[in-house]
Amino acid sequence: MIMPASETATGKATATEEFQNIPIEPIVVEKQIRTGVNVDGEDFQGFVASVDARGIVEPVVVAPREDNRFRLIAGELRYRAGLKLGLVTIPARILRNVQSEEEVLTIQLIENLQRWEIDPIDKANGILAFFRNRHGEMAVSTVMNDLILHERADQRVSNEVVETVSTISKITGITPRSIQIILSLLILPPKIRDAVKTGAVPVSQGYILAANLVNPGS
Repeated sequence: MIMPASETATGKATATEEFQNIPIEPIVVEKQIRTGVNVDGEDFQGFVASVDARGIVEPVVVAPREDNRFRLIAGELRYRAGLKLGLVTIPARILRNVQSEEEVLTIQLIENLQRWEIDPIDKANGILAFFRNRHGEMAVSTVMNDLILHERADQRVSNEVVETVSTISKITGITPRSIQIILSLLILPPKIRDAVKTGAVPVSQGYILAANLVNPGS
């Protein structure tokens, strides 16, 4: 069934959608905003058991490649569960005219950042990936500085960065201030960052620690 062109939160039609079951084998996992699935973890095993009992309820999101395979855009957990269960096909939402990396990142932000189960570090990495796709290989500290200037309405922040912040806010529903807070987790020391990712350190504590690094003594 061919669906009308979808509207992103920027108001532009970016993809023609088609829903169907597709073979699972030709799906290729390329760059994701999430940092991967721990297929040996208890959470994944529980998810596999749920899929085995109920099937894959929500389609994965893919885009065709020139080699007649599909690029996975969103739904790696569902895809990995399907592989684990030996599924031959998987329900998919096929986006026929997604071409640019920004379109891919936009869809990944929409599909992933609004999900409760995505961890805060992956959310931060997704935001950083969007910035880097638009502005080059920016350091986290540079992006943070731009976000702080943006919050203060400082004229030193470029119009291009202002537009990027506005775009991320529109497509995710996250306020500019929250974008800054989420991204601040990436300045944490690696061990603490990993602990926030796994839940060993509550994300609220991670935000406090990051705020102290951004504004020492505050």
